[in-house]
Amino acid sequence: MNSETVGNAGMYDFLGWIEVNRNKIATALVIAVAVGFVFFFMRHRKNVKEAEASTQLLALRPALNAGTNAVPVSASAYQKVAEEFAGTRAAERALLLAATALFTESKYAEAQAAFEKMLKQNPNSIWAPQAAYGVATSIEAQGKQDQALQEYRNIVSRYPNSGVIGDTRLALARIYESKKQPELALTEYDQLTRGSDAFGGGEVMTLRQNLLKNYPHLAKTNVPTASMPGTNVMTRPATATNSAPSK
Repeated sequence: MNSETVGNAGMYDFLGWIEVNRNKIATALVIAVAVGFVFFFMRHRKNVKEAEASTQLLALRPALNAGTNAVPVSASAYQKVAEEFAGTRAAERALLLAATALFTESKYAEAQAAFEKMLKQNPNSIWAPQAAYGVATSIEAQGKQDQALQEYRNIVSRYPNSGVIGDTRLALARIYESKKQPELALTEYDQLTRGSDAFGGGEVMTLRQNLLKNYPHLAKTNVPTASMPGTNVMTRPATATNSAPSK
């Protein structure tokens, strides 16, 4: 039997199999089309929901020409968006803004709980570092210095390249100074002033110089910041709309 005969026999067998199973094949095709349609519909619906959530969130922002006496957006307004559009990126951002609003209202314990809730629900969110920073600042605002110190340390460990790392190191230096631990404070200032994009500019340099003035023994063993090696480039804090409150 030559190869052409074998090929024809195989084709006949295949056509015969299709004939016998055509109902099953038709059913499978219908299911595949239905699944594809559902997937397309769900994706489209998600995109529409995301766009609507972003629109709602944007509508809450004060107008650019609003005066200084404009009423700030309440935490409940942001929470409403977060609940209505749960599962969207805009909802994550709304939770962060709700917590920030509570902080602005000096409701520090509530703000801490709100930031922690945002982190728990969205641990992989792009705004997780800001939420973690919000937790730390809320705790510090309540006077719980040691607990806040640990939270700030956790941020440096978990989010070393985030937009809040500069403010975090500044907070660490501030707490170390208040706890009479100038060596640790100097380490943080040195981290902030290294690299080609040092954080805080003249403000941090002034704080560092004041520290050395108050603790002259540190200057004797400390190399001037300008000549220090290192490439630890500090990033700027996130914009106000996406970041936790700074003190």
